[in-house]
Amino acid sequence: MPLDYGNPSALDPALAWRGMFRGWSAGAELAFTRWTEWAAARNSTYLLGATAAEVRKAYWDLIAHADVNRYLTTGRLPAKDLTCGN
Repeated sequence: MPLDYGNPSALDPALAWRGMFRGWSAGAELAFTRWTEWAAARNSTYLLGATAAEVRKAYWDLIAHADVNRYLTTGRLPAKDLTCGN
């Protein structure tokens, strides 16, 4: 794509914002995978699952639950209150 010196924007219109977000997906997936492993190693604290696969499922179950039950909470809740199926 040739440079458009008449465009004062510092952003490439072809990349802002969708293209930029799509470029982040590989790194986000890698970080999410590392986090699921970290959380599984600390299952006794967070109660999200003993394996990375269980943590991943618990995360997406929580997201689905939040999509259906749109409410906000404040303060800290015990981890047992954050798991699906309670």
